Amino acid sequence: SGEVSVLGYRPRERDSRLLGQITLVMGQKQQLLWDLPPRETFALNAAMFAVEVVAGWMAQSTGLLADSLDMPIAEAAGFFKAISKLRPLLDTLVELGLGYVRLGQAANTLSGGEAQRLKLAVELAKPQAPHTLYLFDEPTTGLHFGDVDKLLAAFFRLRDAGHSVLVVEHHLDVIAASDWVIDLGPGGGVNGGTLVGEGTPRKLAENPGSPTGQALTAHFLRLSKDKP
Repeated sequence: SGEVSVLGYRPRERDSRLLGQITLVMGQKQQLLWDLPPRETFALNAAMFAVEVVAGWMAQSTGLLADSLDMPIAEAAGFFKAISKLRPLLDTLVELGLGYVRLGQAANTLSGGEAQRLKLAVELAKPQAPHTLYLFDEPTTGLHFGDVDKLLAAFFRLRDAGHSVLVVEHHLDVIAASDWVIDLGPGGGVNGGTLVGEGTPRKLAENPGSPTGQALTAHFLRLSKDKP
């Protein structure tokens, strides 16, 4: 009949090699379709939509599951557009500059910045949550210059939803877009750890004792010259 129903998804608590199993019922036949691989796969586990994705995909395609796991996320966003629970996450991943990553890519192959943007996409795809403090450590790592604005837009969405976003970052575009900057230094390692300045980006730029403030001054000057 072509009807596909989900029998269940259960964790494999005693087998550290596997995260879980997806079992489907197709007509009268029950089939163990997929053992989730070591660690988590990129989009399926992170989105927590594994069962819906596989069931929906099997219902509309005769291809192999491995084919979908090998898709770049940008391609998968179009392929899975009819699956309402998955579409917002895939679209957000593309917006955050992760469209080149493949659905089945192991999480331990991602850079730190990529992994943080994955987590950010998952949070943005969730229903409205209570006030949450989000911490990010240099999330622009590995991000294309043109996608920084998309990352900032995602931060603003969290902020405007009533959450707090704390970012450790050296990228001047991110610092300049912040509501409040805390500059620790004046150097790194044992030469740092002292509060040398804080305030809005424009206010910090007026502080001659702040290395970040001096960098912001040059950054704002460069932006003003670039304006038509």
